[in-house]
Amino acid sequence: MNEFSIVLAAYFANISWLLAAIVLAIVGYLRVKRERHQLVYRIAPATREVQEGMVGALGIGLLASLLFVATGVVFAPYLLVVMSIVSVACLLTFYWGRLSPVYVAILALVLVFTLPAPDGVIFQTYEMESVTMEHAIISFAVFVSIALLIESMLIGRLTTKNSSPSLVKTKRGGWIGRFQTKQAWVVPLFFLVPGEWFESFTYWPRFTFGETSFAIFAMPFVIGYSRYWYATYPEFGLAKEKKKVLQLAVIVSIFTACTLIHPYFSYGALAIALIGRLLIHWGVRKKETGDFAFAKPKSEGMLIVGVLEGTPAEEMGLQIGEVIQRVNDRDVSSEKEFYNALQRNAAHCRLQVVDRNGEVRLMQQVVYADDHYKLGLLFMPK
Repeated sequence: MNEFSIVLAAYFANISWLLAAIVLAIVGYLRVKRERHQLVYRIAPATREVQEGMVGALGIGLLASLLFVATGVVFAPYLLVVMSIVSVACLLTFYWGRLSPVYVAILALVLVFTLPAPDGVIFQTYEMESVTMEHAIISFAVFVSIALLIESMLIGRLTTKNSSPSLVKTKRGGWIGRFQTKQAWVVPLFFLVPGEWFESFTYWPRFTFGETSFAIFAMPFVIGYSRYWYATYPEFGLAKEKKKVLQLAVIVSIFTACTLIHPYFSYGALAIALIGRLLIHWGVRKKETGDFAFAKPKSEGMLIVGVLEGTPAEEMGLQIGEVIQRVNDRDVSSEKEFYNALQRNAAHCRLQVVDRNGEVRLMQQVVYADDHYKLGLLFMPK
């Protein structure tokens, strides 16, 4: 237990997780500021990004670490350090579309082979007998395949609640709604590394298997996701992208497993991972910029662009993209008319709603004194 405490202490001594917490807090603050400026109310507390980013990936990280150890591969320590640095550098750009683990890992690999490694035993990675160049590339392919699995699981955690609405002006001068899903996670990862890497650190826990010495190395790895939704409802787009990333992870894993036949399959696995992830990214981006936006002013009724958490609107199951046409038997086409119609019956409201498929349904809800006076709905301005 004391030996594992040393590994954990080294993990928390890494400044990456602290930088990530600060950046997540800044992003949450800016999101709330934008929502209040454009839509008057915030969708979720400013702490949402920090809570999800620092806690949401703990279980996934431990599962991935078990997979890394179970595969029996030994990772090159210098490459792990460079990957951690690259992931934090991409986080600090605030453009988290670059924070797919595939992009981070392959960029780190390029840097390792193109930049001169620092002197000293701690960075002498490929001169060790336990990690040959061939072994390092195979281990890297294993990392990328498992990292894609991690990414698909993290995308699966995101829902409409993680998508923030905003208003953008079109080229014709009109306004449409845009929904941004933006989140980063600090994933705690544990790896097997060559024991001789820690020979100068006598206090570091090591163990032997046969005649080879190994150690456990822990690092915070940052994975991010950022996407603007115009034409696709966020929950549908997220589910589709999660499925595609998971399929890519399976394909890359198959190629990685084929390294048992020949190590050169690892290069094919890396190429497929990079090309496949780029195609998924650009495919989604092209669709969202090429199709018409679903959130735009309606001639009749009020288009919902946001549902506040813990409000009657959420309890009623109202969704973004739906249109409220009548409130308490009155037609509504502005927020003022909506509010006035609600006051007709302060304890009860009846809504006529047109759903995303164009079908009309009637809904009723008891309204209490402490409920949000607009039921917790944000509308597309006229």
